[in-house]
This record gives sequence, C-alpha cells and structure tokens, in this order.
Amino acid sequence: MATVGMTHTSIGKRLGIGRTTISVVVAQEAACRTVATATRTVRHWKASVQDLCQLQLVLEHNPWMKLAEVKDQLAPSISTRTVGRRAHELGFNNRVAVKKPFLSDTHKERRLQFAKEHESWTVDEWRNILWTDELSFEIGKNSRQVKVWRDSQSKFAAKNLVLTFKSGCVLTMVWGSFFGNKKGSLVVFPPCQHKAVEFIEKIYKKHLIPFLTRVNLNHHLTLMEDNSPIQNACASKAFLAEKSIRKIEWPAQSPDLNPLENVWFILKSNIQQLYQPRTVPEMHEALQQAWADFPTSTLDHLVESMPKRVSAVIKAEGGATRW
Repeated sequence: MATVGMTHTSIGKRLGIGRTTISVVVAQEAACRTVATATRTVRHWKASVQDLCQLQLVLEHNPWMKLAEVKDQLAPSISTRTVGRRAHELGFNNRVAVKKPFLSDTHKERRLQFAKEHESWTVDEWRNILWTDELSFEIGKNSRQVKVWRDSQSKFAAKNLVLTFKSGCVLTMVWGSFFGNKKGSLVVFPPCQHKAVEFIEKIYKKHLIPFLTRVNLNHHLTLMEDNSPIQNACASKAFLAEKSIRKIEWPAQSPDLNPLENVWFILKSNIQQLYQPRTVPEMHEALQQAWADFPTSTLDHLVESMPKRVSAVIKAEGGATRW
C-alpha cells in the first residue's frame, strides 16, 4: 500500500493498526527486504565447574557486592541476569541483611561464659527472673535495608550482618518490666534524664519496688538489667543492695538473651501498623495502649525460649544468634 502512494496514517486506518507500527514495518522492509521477525540468538553461559566454584567464592567472600560487580569479576561479557540465575542454582539469594549489635572478642567471651554458666537452668528458674529493659526511639536512624548474597544457612553469619551501634540521637525512652506473665508499668521518661539519682527516684522507687512487692512480697527473685551506665552507678547499686535485691550478672551487648527485646519489636510493629503516631504525645499514648494490649501468653512463650537462646549462644561461640 505504501508503494502505491498511500500515507502511513491511511494504511493504519484501513488495517486497524497504529501509524507508528506501520512506519516501523515499512522501514524494516526497506532495510531488510522482509517484514519477518529475525530469529533471535540466545547466548548461554556454559559455566564450567571451575566457573561455578569461582562464583561461589566471590559470593562467599563478598556478600555485599552488587550483582553487576560480581559479573565483572567473572566475565564482563556475561549478563547480570545469567550470573543471578547461576547464583540461585548454587543456593545463594540476595536477602535483606539482619541487624545485630557489634560484638567484640570480649563481648563474645563473656556471652559464652554466661551461657555455659546457665546452660543447665530450667524454664522454672528463668521464670524467677524479673526482666527489665529500656526502649529508645531515635531520630535520624538509618532504616535503609541492606542486601547481601547468602545461602539459607548463613543468615546470622558475622559477615552477613549489619552491625548496629548505640546512638545519642534519642527522641524518647521507655522502661518496662515483667515477671512470669505479669507486666509492670511502662514508664515514659525524657532522654535527658541520665542521672542515677533521678533513675532511682522515678524508676526504682516509683515502679520497680511496688512491682516487686506485688509479684513477690519477700523479693525472692532475681533482677535482670542490661548494665547501662545509670544502672551501674554506685548509687543504683547501693539502693538495690539496701533493698536486698539480687541481680543476675548480665553480659553486655546481649539483647538476644533478653525476652523484653522481642516484646519491644512486637510493640514497635503494632504501633506502626495500628496507631501510626505522628507526634511525640501520640507516640507515648500509642506505646501505653500497645503495652496494655500485649498478650501475657506471649510473655510465657518468650521465657520458655530461654534454654534455646542459651544453647544458641553456645553454638555460636558467643556470637550473634537468631533471637
């Protein structure tokens, strides 16, 4: 039709095809003397055993590397999609890296020592612990997800973790406690209150002691604290000693051993999904409501997991665990 003087628009109207498509077909016929679609050649990377071994080594030693960079280390002519397929065949997947606290050799040694000392503890013995912890909300915290190449067995390997460090950019803090399946008060306090005297007055005297008395009149239980500077202050230690309150020797950088950390995670998730606070007062209100609604049955399950947590620390030789 184009050869007899019809415009591309006229041809398109007659055939019910867009003008652009007609133009492409006419141009192809003029250049190739045919309108047939050319047969596409598929390039396959015939990876040898040596190639696959090299790919595995690259992914194991460079889990943070982007797929394009992995490709360049192997053979630049290979497509990234092909390298990705071969990586999947080897059992590697690009997963979001787990965030865990930084653990020095000293941290690992003390965590392992603690776990071995409590390896024989029963669930009933763990139920005799009064668990406490603080939760901080931070401003400017990097929430970007980082991905790594790993297999299904190396999720918590040190090389595949995003290590976190404590920050001073705190918006607000809360303190909570539980014993068995009984919850204490959730206390909201300004982040500027970092003095032991204030902590004793507003936390120990006003909330810890009344809760202790309510759950165990004679204080025949053991207190767990994460040894923050406030709690390690001489005044704080003296106050607890005066009240004959025993403390369990807790290893630093061990949130995976504290069931309250799991409570905080669930609490934060519930607040984001159900309440979505936009101001500090709204956040405080949401925290109190989420704490009040938190099921006590979950507290039982968390304490029952303590023997498994201890075993996991021993298996990891003091390193990070899935908890």
